[in-house]
Amino acid sequence: MRDIDGIFAALRALGTARLLAVLYLAYGLAGSVVLSLALPPLQTPDENRHALRVSHLANGHLLGELFEMPGTDGKMYPVTGGPVDPALVAVMEPFLSLRSQPAQRAKATMWEPRHLWSAERVRMNFITSMYAPMLYLPQVATVQVARAMGASVVDTLTMARIAAGACAVAVGAAAIAMAGGSAVWLFALLTLPMSLAGMGTIGPEGLLLTVSALVAALLWRMLRGQARAGAFAVVVAGLCLVVMTRPAYVALALLPLAVRSMAWRSRLAGMAVVLAAALAWSAVATVTGVPNVGAYLGAAPAAQTALLLSEPWRVLNLVTNTMQANWLGYWYSFIGVLGWLDTLLTPTYYRLAGWLLLVALAATLLRPRAAQASEEEAGWGTAGWIAATILGMLGGIFGILYLTWSPVGHPIIDGVQGRYFLPIAMLAGVALPGLARGAWVVPIRRALVAAVAIFPAYSLGTAISAVIARYYLT
Repeated sequence: MRDIDGIFAALRALGTARLLAVLYLAYGLAGSVVLSLALPPLQTPDENRHALRVSHLANGHLLGELFEMPGTDGKMYPVTGGPVDPALVAVMEPFLSLRSQPAQRAKATMWEPRHLWSAERVRMNFITSMYAPMLYLPQVATVQVARAMGASVVDTLTMARIAAGACAVAVGAAAIAMAGGSAVWLFALLTLPMSLAGMGTIGPEGLLLTVSALVAALLWRMLRGQARAGAFAVVVAGLCLVVMTRPAYVALALLPLAVRSMAWRSRLAGMAVVLAAALAWSAVATVTGVPNVGAYLGAAPAAQTALLLSEPWRVLNLVTNTMQANWLGYWYSFIGVLGWLDTLLTPTYYRLAGWLLLVALAATLLRPRAAQASEEEAGWGTAGWIAATILGMLGGIFGILYLTWSPVGHPIIDGVQGRYFLPIAMLAGVALPGLARGAWVVPIRRALVAAVAIFPAYSLGTAISAVIARYYLT
């Protein structure tokens, strides 16, 4: 009995945020490793293109190349990419037959023969050559080590997934541990199946999510006087990584302006650095890539922009039509649509996950007043900057995809996925106030936190079951 009491005392001493961080390490590592092993290679969104980018970087090529390749009609079209190992290309072919084909199942022959890395190179088209390299570094290092050890290409892809996931989970755990009163909100978001699936891919999605969580956690502390000025530099660096990986989030450059504890000169400098990083890498990507990546879909950014400027009322119709047509898809892919966005979870799970997020929101709002004594709650000015950032990010997501991925005059914005909203949800938690009063708050909040802490076990079981049924069961 004394041993059990000692364990509970040690857990209470950790505090809510650190305890959730420890739990997230367990859930995150288990989820990322199991999904990395269970999902056949190249079965997450654009993973084939991310694998080519990782090979490209591992071969020492930082930037992509602009060249021409023949289309199916025999005409030459401008594309972007670079030299990669042909062994990787050979591995891809059988697995890509599973993409967006829910009736197809993985077969043992897809893992054969055992292709090894070679010194040969072939030039391939992959748009991800325009992606900044920083959030690919764990994958690139894994490829270089595995290649030196003589590992097969398929085994290397799996190891790269695991390495990327482990790094992302470590950053996410650090974010939760430092998130104070918003830890339960970040924990809930980072343990959703969509987030865990991002940890089990060779792309930069996992680190993008957890770096966003780290920025949100440090901002939460800074806005309440609980972090040193050095955290501001980490926030700015994290924002640079995010906007260089996903330029649609360029509105994140506004976030440094929300930190009232810093002098205006520092806040403006932080905004300038983030904006410069986004614009500089976007300029490099434009020079080395294809400016109109959605041309084959009928997209034409200049013509689309001219049309909207001449008929601005179209924007309201676009928003209305898009939300009516796609809101449920956004919700599902925010919670979790696995594989190559072709593996749905159960309807019951989506409902329960919605309730879980409401519980996490309530637990964040019900912070006891005693725990808020040292907080400098965000004022209207700070909340205004955060709201402007969120609106700007939403506008960036929908605006960029309408210009570059939707036919001219199309009544609906194509290409938007719910997973793009996860960093926005993390940021929204930064400004949540503490509303609780009275001693009754503590036991209620503990019950809410306990529910959020237990739910990921159900999430993991649901996600793994869905993947196994999708790819292996007939």
